[in-house]
Amino acid sequence: MITGSYNFGVGAWCRSTAKGRIEASMWRFACEAQTAFNKAGGRIVRGLVNRREMGDAQRIGEAELCVSGL
Repeated sequence: MITGSYNFGVGAWCRSTAKGRIEASMWRFACEAQTAFNKAGGRIVRGLVNRREMGDAQRIGEAELCVSGL
């Protein structure tokens, strides 16, 4: 979650669904909510979508890394 704050910006993180779900102890849902941060300049960026998702046989995605610690 610290990297989320760093990558998305503290202000965006503080207003995020992921933060709200952490406060509600909904850990897995908080991890999944981080995948919503896939835009830059108001447009969806495919590279961010790939980075945030669960990953594949070649690599681990941010969401998968997050839930692996639960």
